[in-house]
Amino acid sequence: MKVIEEDEDEKSILIILNDNAQDGTDVSWIYDTFFEKLMKDTTKRIIVSGSRCYDMALRLKYGGYTQHME
Repeated sequence: MKVIEEDEDEKSILIILNDNAQDGTDVSWIYDTFFEKLMKDTTKRIIVSGSRCYDMALRLKYGGYTQHME
């Protein structure tokens, strides 16, 4: 996330969140991670995917993300 945060170019960000056994079934860590630092004017959209994409979308909404999210 540090590389994305420091990149001043316009961008789209893809976040994939799964809860399969090999990935780890506890995704509560998303509320301990500061995704807000990705929510800059240069982020044109955030795309969420994976089996827990709705949890990630909700986390971003709680964090104040108001731009286009797919």
